[in-house]
Amino acid sequence: MGHNIGKVNTHIYWSVFQELKRFQENEYQKYQSEENVSIEKDVAVDFDIRKLNSIIHAYAKRHVLIIKSANQGDILSIFGDMMAMLEVDAREGGVDATSVILPFSKTYFSIPPNLHIICLLDNEPNAGVQLDPILLSKFSFVDINVKPHLLEPIQIDEDRSIDMAAMLTMINKRLSILLGAQYLLGHGYFMRIYELEQLKLIFQTQIIPILKTYFEGDLKMVNIVLGNAFVTKQQLSNGDIFPVDDDSPLTYFELIDVYSLEADAFISIYSKQNSGDL
Repeated sequence: MGHNIGKVNTHIYWSVFQELKRFQENEYQKYQSEENVSIEKDVAVDFDIRKLNSIIHAYAKRHVLIIKSANQGDILSIFGDMMAMLEVDAREGGVDATSVILPFSKTYFSIPPNLHIICLLDNEPNAGVQLDPILLSKFSFVDINVKPHLLEPIQIDEDRSIDMAAMLTMINKRLSILLGAQYLLGHGYFMRIYELEQLKLIFQTQIIPILKTYFEGDLKMVNIVLGNAFVTKQQLSNGDIFPVDDDSPLTYFELIDVYSLEADAFISIYSKQNSGDL
């Protein structure tokens, strides 16, 4: 048993020390015998840590965060403390790098330079309040225009096809005149539609409900946009419906079941044969 000095076994300490010495000598000899451990002086260069951010930004994998309908909510609440870190210089590694302490985990958080944030803004009426001026200073804004030329025609038979680009263009011309440019329909509704049945489904479930919302349920205005093939004008006598002695005509508009329509109904939207009731 070794001597205890201050309750420490000096024999154990000495044994461990000797083993460490032997390990150092053996490993040193091992690495000395290897050929590729030597470092040439002309290979080693000074490293400038200030260049690190640009190097990371150039080689790091890009990540994209897309926020849909950002102007539907409280934009300041959506970003919270991140608002102060959105600018390039405020991101991690920037000259004015900013970080915050997360309230629950109590850890530091910052935005890396290789994260791209894209906010999609609804361009419809009642799509949200005006954007905060602070947010306007943090982002670059790009208008995404309607691109009907991206749409492919639907071939019905050898002699007929539905010109999707012409159809969307005509609908948007009418909407622009009646309501304004902010009411235009995007080409995304009609992308990857190659059959008549697919087009009927889009009209029934999306296009007509949107138009009804635009015009607050006024089917006469929907008739003006799409034509008599989609909305018919009906007339009957007041006395036929209401318990009154009034035979004056009563006019109302009625939607036609889209699934019952043929290709000509869609062609009539942009052809000269269209005759909506003005």
